[in-house]
Amino acid sequence: MTCDDYRSGFIFYARHELPPAEESAMAAHLAECAECRREFESEIAFSREVHNASAPFRDAAARIGKHVSHSPVAQATRLPRRRGFSIPGARRAAWPAAGLALAAAIIVFVLVQRVPVRETDDVPSWAVRHYALIDQAHPLRGDEETVRAWFKEHHGIDVTPPRNADYATLTGCKMVEIDSLPAPLLRFEGADTSAVFMLPARFRSGSDAGTIRKEGYIIRVWSEGAFSYLKITPDSRRGT
Repeated sequence: MTCDDYRSGFIFYARHELPPAEESAMAAHLAECAECRREFESEIAFSREVHNASAPFRDAAARIGKHVSHSPVAQATRLPRRRGFSIPGARRAAWPAAGLALAAAIIVFVLVQRVPVRETDDVPSWAVRHYALIDQAHPLRGDEETVRAWFKEHHGIDVTPPRNADYATLTGCKMVEIDSLPAPLLRFEGADTSAVFMLPARFRSGSDAGTIRKEGYIIRVWSEGAFSYLKITPDSRRGT
């Protein structure tokens, strides 16, 4: 298979919709091909931006759709539901024409507005933007050695997992990037769902900010020997 073949399956790999054999092949390819790995992380990050940016539009569309569908005019003029259409390599889906138009408008809007944002001097802000990636974490349970072995096998890197973590609540892991440098993510689900990022070497200096609250999250940065880590947890006080 070529890189283009693998790239066409990125979104299905992120959703864990590939057959086991294909998922294993994809993981092996991403571990070997740095260019595809960068493209995969970029595509997933952009998908998350589109998802977050379109939330108000989806809510408004749902309210409008509910109102219109219950109106007397809509009831009297309702047409038979159209069958879905197929895209090679994708699952079947039924998309109303209005939904497609709305989705296209949202994507165009985001593409026009999207500009590269670099906040590498503000690691907590970077963490807030990337916290949502824990929803895409690959299931994983175990200890420090399990984590080290997983990243070695799937991404070809040797990581040093934090000792200061409750591995009994470990539920997943994922490779992310900060300024094109690997920043492995661990997902923990205890009293609160939290993400722990293993920070790249260049972000160790000056990263020990202790514990701060930012944009509805509690963020703690700490070091263990030569390595630094960042833990981000939703603030139970947000919205109060």
